Amino acid sequence: MFPGAEPMVSIITLNYNQTRVTCEFLESTRKLNYSNYEILVCDMASETDPTPLILQGNYPKTTLLLAGANLGFAGGNNYGMRRAKGDFIFIVNNDTEVTPDIITQLLQPFYNDPSIGVTSPKIKFFFHPNVIQYAGFNPMNPYTGRTSTVGEMEEDKGQHNVSGETFGAHGCAMMVKKEVIEKTGMFPEKFFLYYEEVDLCRRIKAAGYSVWYWPDVVIVHLAGESSKTVK
Repeated sequence: MFPGAEPMVSIITLNYNQTRVTCEFLESTRKLNYSNYEILVCDMASETDPTPLILQGNYPKTTLLLAGANLGFAGGNNYGMRRAKGDFIFIVNNDTEVTPDIITQLLQPFYNDPSIGVTSPKIKFFFHPNVIQYAGFNPMNPYTGRTSTVGEMEEDKGQHNVSGETFGAHGCAMMVKKEVIEKTGMFPEKFFLYYEEVDLCRRIKAAGYSVWYWPDVVIVHLAGESSKTVK
């Protein structure tokens, strides 16, 4: 699949007063069948120091970074990206569970088409694993300034199993080529939570890259947990 050695992937996830949730996410990463990666857990000044629990878990290839302030989703992920060593950056929520092949699958489109700048998997709800949360984004409504999600709240019957270009990636789980970030910049920090990925994807497309939905891999998401604690 890869023309030579596996590219380095930096997995970035944020933690804010959810260390046990983050540890559950890290437990799921033990099953990854991809070898060349690092995990950066970026703590946004949690009320309780997450260090003891993270260290106790002895999670492979994991580094805990203490930001010392709550930088929000955009700022927190930018904080991690500035420290990432990877050729690809995998932004992923801590309230998710990854599958063993998620990295391999999300990298595949980049090798199929070098013009692709970012990929997102199909996202389904953790407690309703046959219900879709994300299968791509529809174009933004020019009158309301809002986007709508393809497949949201639909029972998954395979109706959104065709990969293809989409309006935007989902901040819950998105694989970005580092060279794209270097050309377009990172998340806009004027957005504390929500819509930062829409702005980033807009700039990625303006730079000549495409945004790709890749349903060959699924991630499950608790959904809404970040909203409860990030502010």
